[in-house]
Amino acid sequence: MELVVSMESTGGSAFAKATTKGKQAVLIAAADLSTRGLPSTDSTSRHARQVTTDLRTWRSVDFSDYARGVGFEVAAGTQHTAWEFFSGQTRFVVPALALLRAMVRPNRSLFPKLFKPQSLDDICSFDSCSALGGVSMIATGLGDSRVKHQPQMVLPISWFYCFPSARQAWASVYRGATDGLLDFQLPKAIVSFRVRSRREKWVSYVTSMTTISIEAVEEPFPFASNCPRHILASARSRIPRGKNKSAPAVRPVDTGFEPLTDDEWLAIEPILRRSKGAIPTGTRDLFDALAWKLSEDRSWKEVAERLGCGQSWAATTLSRWKADGRWSEVEHRLKVMRERPPATQADSYTR
Repeated sequence: MELVVSMESTGGSAFAKATTKGKQAVLIAAADLSTRGLPSTDSTSRHARQVTTDLRTWRSVDFSDYARGVGFEVAAGTQHTAWEFFSGQTRFVVPALALLRAMVRPNRSLFPKLFKPQSLDDICSFDSCSALGGVSMIATGLGDSRVKHQPQMVLPISWFYCFPSARQAWASVYRGATDGLLDFQLPKAIVSFRVRSRREKWVSYVTSMTTISIEAVEEPFPFASNCPRHILASARSRIPRGKNKSAPAVRPVDTGFEPLTDDEWLAIEPILRRSKGAIPTGTRDLFDALAWKLSEDRSWKEVAERLGCGQSWAATTLSRWKADGRWSEVEHRLKVMRERPPATQADSYTR
């Protein structure tokens, strides 16, 4: 069993540096990262679920936290990015390699391209007549002919090509590798995943992820204004009744909702707590989900899917916060903070 701890470039090719449980150093070619570099799903996964999460709310954590959770000992500051997010009361810890495997498919064909400069332009070209998001795949750029013909493979690549933060995310993999880091700059998107993980109490250490759908929450580049913002990335994804199965529903760009910044959370957390003791795990994500529902007119079912919880818990919490005045107080505090210039925002609250 191997765990990637950093990247290395040799002779124009990228390799991952990994360690075994016996602390033996191993080099892994970029193409082999599709199957090597993380604990095996078969041997470590004891928990699987579907989650919907806003990547803008993920927070960086030290990779050593993840390593310990899957049974490895690595030094703090290891060159492999990791994040945490919450769904309900469960904390998920995600390594960059697991997220890359989920977002960039098919892995074997595309992983070698990820670690090269301007690789999107080597495999894509814009075609306004294309039925697959305005992007045509360049056959010579890939060794897997399936990519040219399957929407579940072309559309996610089209998203990387046509949306600013997604393109930056793709490019960040190469930039990170040149600095010895396995990295992925999080794009502006709400994504549904099937997640397998090793679970320790309320913490799930992710070993594999499969992307079900991607919803961009930004405008595409002007040349790609017709590119779909809601993409089904898995052929096995469930399609709601009454929808046209050949054309997934496109939702409007999320323009009214802004996830909390760290400063904003520090300001409103004491208001939501209103009692001694720690605030329940996942409260920040719950608040973001409730604000998202109200600003975007989302259903309680969508909120529950996003949080991985029951609809009644989220609805009851919102009703309680509104009844005791906490919701209006938080709204006022955020309005004041967001209307002030950034330089003075930190002075808009006292703890």
